[in-house]
Amino acid sequence: MRAIATILRPSGQFAIVNWHQRPREETVVLGEPRGPRTEMRMSPEEMQGFFAPTDLRHNRTVELPPYHYGAVFEKSRVPSHAE
Repeated sequence: MRAIATILRPSGQFAIVNWHQRPREETVVLGEPRGPRTEMRMSPEEMQGFFAPTDLRHNRTVELPPYHYGAVFEKSRVPSHAE
């Protein structure tokens, strides 16, 4: 996350596609559970907190049914150390 914040230009955007925080057994594709272990899945709010120490701020969350969401972050125009 810090590497992304370092190389991204001011006002640049970065997106992460992630699995909703649902039990793995509920995310079935072709009859089989898919995706990471249940305990590894993060809610959109947890994802936002993960990036809080950087200059990347949450811009929006996009639903990607049936099991995913996209979290879009934008780099601050002014570095946080200059605010």
